[in-house]
Amino acid sequence: MNHPCSPSADHVVPSQGVFCFDIDVFSTAEGLLLVGRPSDLIEQLHSLNHTNVSNVHEVPWKTIKAFSLEWRYPILLDILHAFKTAIHRYHGYHHPPPALLVELKGQAMSHQSLAFITQQSQMVNEG
Repeated sequence: MNHPCSPSADHVVPSQGVFCFDIDVFSTAEGLLLVGRPSDLIEQLHSLNHTNVSNVHEVPWKTIKAFSLEWRYPILLDILHAFKTAIHRYHGYHHPPPALLVELKGQAMSHQSLAFITQQSQMVNEG
């Protein structure tokens, strides 16, 4: 399954009329910002018998990798770079550039996270 901003999908989206992406962002125990639904991660970990966590902000990145779930919960910075690549591909279309809506979940709703995302979005806008 490809993320909508993945390099393999970014050339298809404008031809299908999709110009807005909505992503959920949560933080790991170390404060690493990941893309995905926090409740899905907890559900998956419980289904894999890793039941000693109840909140996503208690889950370290190494646990996500240990269960090979990093493809499902990519690092936000990687998605922002893929989005930047996608924006450059849209220049030939007669449509507005795509928008990225970021919803911070749980512990990711912090001043540090917001500052990081603001800084990275400026990088995307500047090209």
